[in-house]
Amino acid sequence: MRLADDSWHRLGIVISGDQIDILLDCRRIYSRVLRRELDTSFSPFSEDLTLWIGQRNPNDFLFKGYLQGARIVGGEYGYLEQCPSLDTACPTCGQFSALENTVNHLLTQVEELTSKLNQAHHRISQLEECECSKNCVLAGGSVKRNQESWLDGCDNCICNNGIVSCAPECPELQCASPIPPSPGSCCPTCGASCPLFNLTHGEVSFPKPCHRCQCVDGVGSCRRLKNDCPPLHCDPSQQIHDDNQCCPVCKGTDWCSLGHDCDEFADCVSDLFTHSCHCKPGYQCLTTFKQDFSRKNAQGKMILLSIHCRY
Repeated sequence: MRLADDSWHRLGIVISGDQIDILLDCRRIYSRVLRRELDTSFSPFSEDLTLWIGQRNPNDFLFKGYLQGARIVGGEYGYLEQCPSLDTACPTCGQFSALENTVNHLLTQVEELTSKLNQAHHRISQLEECECSKNCVLAGGSVKRNQESWLDGCDNCICNNGIVSCAPECPELQCASPIPPSPGSCCPTCGASCPLFNLTHGEVSFPKPCHRCQCVDGVGSCRRLKNDCPPLHCDPSQQIHDDNQCCPVCKGTDWCSLGHDCDEFADCVSDLFTHSCHCKPGYQCLTTFKQDFSRKNAQGKMILLSIHCRY
């Protein structure tokens, strides 16, 4: 390698790990692997540091020429400051060694994480196999186990995983008006029913208009209601009474004029106590019924709901 040609040259020495590369005018002309890595941990601020450039010691001057722009660059690819276009696709031995150390460190961390995950999986499996539950601590300091139940006054309480739930434990009553609990008791009760009237304690029925029946602790009674009937503008001799109604009506009342719900293709006809709907000639009558199973119609009597006319 000859540099004494009266020309300026760019000379670079790259030290990476145990490898030394020499660059001349941004061309790699020499590469060598050392037997041992050089110690590059020195600091430029160290008092014991002596750096020789172009000579070996104070007595040996091997280089005879001029030096310009001498620099020491640390870090990866430092030579790119002098030769920006130099290929960096292949790492140097030092870079490869650092990469290898990083990979080994990552592999060690992966092994440690794998070991921790296996331990966590083992602990989770043990937790899944056991029946984990939480006891309940009451106000007085007593402890109840999970799913343990006890009676607190009139309430039946249960411990459900640390949470106490209380509710009154009373049977469902089959009567209309339950009797409130007596002193010293927790639950309401039912009085005796009235089989002859088909009524439970406290139940009320209207078997026919103007009649009210009631059962009170096994005693049934019925009475006629005194309704407030509207005044009639006809002679008492013209007043008639329907067994299914509470109030009398005047004979010959035009019920249709008082309002009706007949179909638009039907004629309204006033009867003695109410009105009826009759389809006009040429129209077919369609009726709608429902079966009433109330207590006053225990036999399931059919009740007319509506009349429609269809051509």
